[in-house]
Amino acid sequence: MQLSNDADVVQRSLQLLAAHRNELSAHFFGRLFGRHPQLQSYFVNSNHAWLERKFASALRSIMQAATSPQEFEKQLGSLRQTHQGRAVEVEYFALFGEVLLETLAYYGGRGWTPDVEAAWRSVLTTVVDAMELPYEEMTDSTALNRNDAAA
Repeated sequence: MQLSNDADVVQRSLQLLAAHRNELSAHFFGRLFGRHPQLQSYFVNSNHAWLERKFASALRSIMQAATSPQEFEKQLGSLRQTHQGRAVEVEYFALFGEVLLETLAYYGGRGWTPDVEAAWRSVLTTVVDAMELPYEEMTDSTALNRNDAAA
């Protein structure tokens, strides 16, 4: 998997976005629920603080996929089981990714360049593809390296 350059770009962009960390999750979930109201049912009893923690956790997982794919892969089974246990439809992962990109672009301002977007899109595609695999297909060997075989 060739994510090292993307990881550097994504990490630098997060530094730029850090000034907006308090607004990012509210903007993200507002946009996500506004565009896809069916997703609200997964967050029925959630308050703003809980949503902020989940958003920060998702960003950490995405960064881990970019910077340490082997570590991310170790946690992937647990992440997928949690989402499957809540009956999250696989197509929702791509919706999450698209709304996340839009949110980051909004707060990235002029720092959100085509290269930054391409790096985020690459990392998010890797994460979404890994999360969309049916659980039975997961092995220790490779959800994340699946993209390498296609290249």
